Amino acid sequence: MEAAQQEKSWADLNSKYLGNIDVSIELHSPELYRPDYEYDVAAQGWEEIEQKLDNFVKEYNDQGCVIVRNAFSPSEVASLLDALNDIIDGKNESFNKALLDTKSDLKDNGDGGRWNSILQFEAAVAQDETLANLTDVDKVKSTVVPQDVLEKRRDYVRKLHGFSKHDPRFETVLKNKYLLNFVKALLADPQNPLSTQADIQPEAFQDMVLVKPPGIGREKPWHQDNAFFNLAAGTKVVGTWISLDHAMVENGCMHIIPGQHKQDGENKFWPHFQRRDWQICDADVMNKRKEENNVRVAAVVLRPGDMMIFTGLVPHGTPANQSTKRRRALQYHFITPQTPRVPTEVRLGLFGSEGRNVSC
Repeated sequence: MEAAQQEKSWADLNSKYLGNIDVSIELHSPELYRPDYEYDVAAQGWEEIEQKLDNFVKEYNDQGCVIVRNAFSPSEVASLLDALNDIIDGKNESFNKALLDTKSDLKDNGDGGRWNSILQFEAAVAQDETLANLTDVDKVKSTVVPQDVLEKRRDYVRKLHGFSKHDPRFETVLKNKYLLNFVKALLADPQNPLSTQADIQPEAFQDMVLVKPPGIGREKPWHQDNAFFNLAAGTKVVGTWISLDHAMVENGCMHIIPGQHKQDGENKFWPHFQRRDWQICDADVMNKRKEENNVRVAAVVLRPGDMMIFTGLVPHGTPANQSTKRRRALQYHFITPQTPRVPTEVRLGLFGSEGRNVSC
């Protein structure tokens, strides 16, 4: 679907239901996400990270990604899921107010206004009139909604933004000392002797819940996260992806191309195009896999409580969830404090097709 048609489809749905409903996109080719292997650069818990910190920093710099197994306990995962369900079910008044504020005044906070509070539903929700009418938080609050309907509604949510500050159970993630110490080490500049781990207090400048519900959760096409951020070319961005379910190939786990963040010059910035999303061209991914031996796709399979830590320049994507299993995850991005923002035109000069004089 062309971008103009997508925008009209989205506007029509949201005008009708007063909610935040995603646009429908065509199903991707399965070849785009056929993994060559399962990613296995992993630490068995925070203790191993602490004991072998330098080794894992090196692996991160080489591969663009490190997995921490059992980063969060089963009880912590259960608490996070309870907090998530409270928000989705309209029980968190602070988040409800933030949603209404976002609707009335979507401000640009230096990252394109993307990280205001948002609760977005999959396009498939429009096929169910009852649920589509409940995509607006006011409708949920003003209507007596049976519990079974609320639970069904959860499996139409696509993503959330701007939620962490509205529930202390989420804030415990951002205060996890082991996570923060590792992120500090990854953000430190080894070329600058004045920059030490102790100097850095990571700024979590973006938070998301990525839901990808069973059967209808759409693809997030191949992309680099830095292509979405109005940050200068050399800015270090550390992403964290915490699995709340068993994330596997069948239900849309993360797929990455390890090592591709280290390309020379502008080659590390893959051109992005507005197709099914703001994305790397399908043909670029497919052609590079065929032509270059070092371009191999790895599936990042995670159990509940496992966490993937990755650089904002490693190419990654998630296929559609065509299974009957949920695949929910929390995602945070960290930068150093006082990182300057740049105009959107600068970002598009790095990642946009016009800035790179390429086509898809």
